[in-house]
Amino acid sequence: MRLNIIYTSDVHGQITSTNYALNKQETIGLSRLSSYIKKQEKPCLILDNGDFLQGNVILDYYRKHPLNDAHPMIEAFNRIDYDVINLGNHDFNYGQDYLKEVTKPFKGTVLCANIVDQNQQPLFSPYRIKTLTNGKKIGIIGTVTQYIPHWEKPSHISGLTFLNAYETTLNYVRKLRAQVDYLIVLYHGGFEKDLTTSQSIGRQTGENLGYKISTIEGIDLLLCGHQHMPTIHRNQANTLVLQTAANGKNFGHITVDFSAESFTHHAELVDNTMDDDKEFSAQFAELERQTQEYLDQPIAKTMQDMKITSQFLARAKKHPMFQFINNLQRSLTSAQISAASLPNDAIGFSKTIDLRAVAANFVYPNTLQVLKMQGRDIKEALERTAEYFTIKDGKLAMDKSFIHPKKEHYNYDVYDGIEYVFDIRKAKGQRLTQVTIKGAELEDEKRYTIVVNNYRAQGGG
Repeated sequence: MRLNIIYTSDVHGQITSTNYALNKQETIGLSRLSSYIKKQEKPCLILDNGDFLQGNVILDYYRKHPLNDAHPMIEAFNRIDYDVINLGNHDFNYGQDYLKEVTKPFKGTVLCANIVDQNQQPLFSPYRIKTLTNGKKIGIIGTVTQYIPHWEKPSHISGLTFLNAYETTLNYVRKLRAQVDYLIVLYHGGFEKDLTTSQSIGRQTGENLGYKISTIEGIDLLLCGHQHMPTIHRNQANTLVLQTAANGKNFGHITVDFSAESFTHHAELVDNTMDDDKEFSAQFAELERQTQEYLDQPIAKTMQDMKITSQFLARAKKHPMFQFINNLQRSLTSAQISAASLPNDAIGFSKTIDLRAVAANFVYPNTLQVLKMQGRDIKEALERTAEYFTIKDGKLAMDKSFIHPKKEHYNYDVYDGIEYVFDIRKAKGQRLTQVTIKGAELEDEKRYTIVVNNYRAQGGG
């Protein structure tokens, strides 16, 4: 018997193939995936690896203007006949009560083994065992990055404990291995080391443990996410390891051929270039129409064009868009200092600003927080920002640590309310040569108020 396994991750609410920020059709979304799945032979196991509730304006609109009882993302999962959805970090952005409520109508199983409540019970099912018609048993374990408390509002995760993803996965692998013929781990986290060279990737904070989890004996298929880095790898233990891009740009297709005593398996990442499933898309046509109408609403006018044409130069030369955001943040909060960041593909604002442009520039539902910080801590944050730059061939360039394993323009902050100078010729951690507030030197022990988005306030980036 051949088992087909289709897996998505980090779909971020991309139900249709419409890019709402740019108002055009792209090779993304579940509507295209639906066409592909309809052509697959049974048995076909369909899995999602988290970050499905947030990141798309159609879901933001629905949350404020619900059209029916079933959340559109859950309705989409049900129509495609997903067997399992694992939780991602962004699925907590609206709180655990909202998460529990919207996932109730899901016809499959919601997984997450390493989040437990006050009674030390898993918040959702830790695993599922599916029996095929030939009697073969497929085990599926779900875990998520344990780093969620560093980003999420405390009220959204009150009473929850986030256990170590590696240790939790190890425990459940040991529990299930003897009970199943093929074992899958869905881990909503990325890789802390290169899967081929074992070299470290980025800062070792525990946010990503995919490499370490891949070394656990007994896992046949490890499906990762979170980093949005398309990856496919087979290690020495014959474990297949995959990660997809975001927004349904591609998906994993794994085939498992069972014999009486063993199996062979193969994996590929498939670009989502299929035609839209018109029957599937029709179910969301009215929601899409209302969303498009909502996005076209103008909300402001400005005297200056603030379009962004180069992400690097926007940061190196302090684009007016950053000045605009910081001015707004300071005026809304009366904070002494403001720090602003923008996503990787920010387009900036035209002279007439509509909600579509807001959605394009602010893809996450962040809120503002005002912190009281000592001058020494603000200086350390500035030094971190200065690491974005390097000198290449005598010219200012983007440092490789903000490019590999993925681009991180969003982790560069532009500050206002202070004046500061970086000397990129100096070593990292020693580049801040001057910082003043209203002409006076920023004092190490003195506390200042600073407004940032909640992602940065919680330590993100």
